[in-house]
Order: sequence, then structure tokens, then C-alpha cells
Amino acid sequence: MPFTIVGVNIPVTNPKLVKAMEAFQTKQTPQNEQAMLEQLKAAHYLMVFEGTVHPNTPDAEGKMTLQKNSKLSFPMLSGRHGERLHFAFTDWPALNKMNNSPGQQTLIVQFDDLSYMVLDGKQDSAGVVINPGLHNLFIDRQRLAFMSGRANPQIVKKDTQVRLGEPANYPHKLVAAATKAIRE
Repeated sequence: MPFTIVGVNIPVTNPKLVKAMEAFQTKQTPQNEQAMLEQLKAAHYLMVFEGTVHPNTPDAEGKMTLQKNSKLSFPMLSGRHGERLHFAFTDWPALNKMNNSPGQQTLIVQFDDLSYMVLDGKQDSAGVVINPGLHNLFIDRQRLAFMSGRANPQIVKKDTQVRLGEPANYPHKLVAAATKAIRE
């Protein structure tokens, strides 16, 4: 999948996404989560990179596709357990809070580009962090696969008995702890 550089002459701002992220972090309701997920998919992001970019000419929408001879390297963060994480920013102020190096290169990418980077298997990445050092919104591989439509469905063979139900003693504490851990 080629990266598409989006609207290079348009400033990257995502006020709806930032508002949705803050609302979800303040009150973790299903409605706030859904609103945030919708904004995550619609947003454009800034990513820091090193290397050489050879884009084609912009189309009518200002989009450019990188050519094959472009060489990009994306720095990664280390998670709490040593896992490698890609990172992206919703806007310039968020990027500048973490990294404001003179001459730093950035790309404007879409959600599908972020998903592809994590899911393509070329780099060992556990997910992506949006606005590290500010909002620290972590999206793991499984959630990215689901959001981007790349999740592997579970196929049950014909004539396999499947029983669904709720346990007699529902594990409320376990579910609450798991939900909290996933959202952190």
C-alpha cells in the first residue's frame, strides 16, 4: 500500500478528534468511545520520519503518493513492557510538545496509513500512540485490525456445536479490570 500524503498545503488540525479523545478520557462511556473511534478514522495525522521522499505531483485534492524510491524510517516508542509502538500527532502543538527538533521531517498520513504500518508485519509494532506525552491514546494491533476492516474472522467448521451463554456467576470484577487495562 503506498502512503498518500494528504493536503500538504493545509494545516493539520483535528479539533473534533481532540475533543472526542478528551471526552472519552474524562468519561469512558460507549457513546464517547464510538464518537472518538469515528473521529480517529476520519482524521489526518502528523508523523515524524527520517529519510528521502519522492512524491508525485499533487492531484486535484492536494494528495500526493510516494514513489517506490522513497526511503522512510519512522522512529518508534517503547511501551511499558518493551513493546515497540508507532506514534502520530493530531496537530502541530501536540507534536511540538514531544519533539521540536530543527529540520525534523513530517508526513501527513491517514488512519489507513497508520493501520497499514502496524499490521503489514514488516516492523514489530504492537500498535500506535496518538499524541504521546499529551493524550497518550494507545490503539493496539487488534483494535487497528478491527477498525480498518482487516480483522481475521473466526470461522467455525460445519457441524461444530457452538454454545453461547452468560456464566451463572458473571465475573464482574474480571471484566471491569480487563476493560480498564485495555483502555489504558
